[in-house]
Amino acid sequence: MVNGLSFTIEGLHLLSTGTDGHLRQWDVVQGTNMLVNYEACTNASQRAVYFAVSPRSDPPLVFHPHNGNRISVCNLWEGNEIARLRAAHFETINAIVYHPYKEEAYSASDDGQILAWTPLLDQARTAFTTVTPAEPRHRHYNGLPQNRAPRTAAAAMAAAQQDNWSDDEN
Repeated sequence: MVNGLSFTIEGLHLLSTGTDGHLRQWDVVQGTNMLVNYEACTNASQRAVYFAVSPRSDPPLVFHPHNGNRISVCNLWEGNEIARLRAAHFETINAIVYHPYKEEAYSASDDGQILAWTPLLDQARTAFTTVTPAEPRHRHYNGLPQNRAPRTAAAAMAAAQQDNWSDDEN
């Protein structure tokens, strides 16, 4: 059973996710499966899955819930996982949307939180991360927004090596 759909920005491809555990990319004009292997984007949910495609990143990215409270970020055209956003939510992620004008993804969860994710750019890749010891990499929307992430290569490299929990005590 298909329980999630999302178009690419130009509308020529449609992504579907289903209870068989697979994410698929379809050519809308030809009506064919593009056979992209999104191995990291699995779906065990029996309810609707809301995932997002980035409109302008290079390469375009798919943001898909992964194992409850994590997000897989995959290359749209190749399917390989570029990053995994780790455990910032305490419950299952219900929805992910991508801002149409900013490089930001937003996730909502059963824990009542809406988090904003911003990219940190370095020379090798785009890294989306949760937090570093000094400053949050996401903002909580159950209260006042926290600071935005710095966009320096040094911060990206440091954040890529960290796996810290966020908290609301900042």
